[in-house]
Amino acid sequence: MIHGAGHFCPALFATNRTGFSVGRGLIALGSGGIKPGGAALAGDAFDQTNTPRANGGSDAFYWILAFGSFVASLLMRIFLRSDGARVGRDIPGGRRCSATVIRWNGRKRDVRVAPARPDPHWFPNVARTAFALGRLGFALAVPGG
Repeated sequence: MIHGAGHFCPALFATNRTGFSVGRGLIALGSGGIKPGGAALAGDAFDQTNTPRANGGSDAFYWILAFGSFVASLLMRIFLRSDGARVGRDIPGGRRCSATVIRWNGRKRDVRVAPARPDPHWFPNVARTAFALGRLGFALAVPGG
């Protein structure tokens, strides 16, 4: 959603430098969540009934990402020459908007997995307990301690 909002800002504020910059910043911020979020969403399409198809689904997911980037790199140059920079900004925004609509419509088909119980041996839990008890264990790291 952040990435998509970033594409709308330059379209709305094409002549306003601040609006344009805010849009670029939102795109940069939102880009960090696209790849891991997309991989997690792709993984939600598989459960115990179709696990053998998961590897092929993962391969297809990353192949489509790479192929789409390659084709976009080629086509953007053509659009830039024929239609100008605005189309180069609007096409990714339109794709992001359509992807959001498709994703929203398909959300009911996702596999719902309950969150795992918190791991008591997760580092922040162990560190918090050590600080609370005043036993950091530094003596173990010192030779002869």
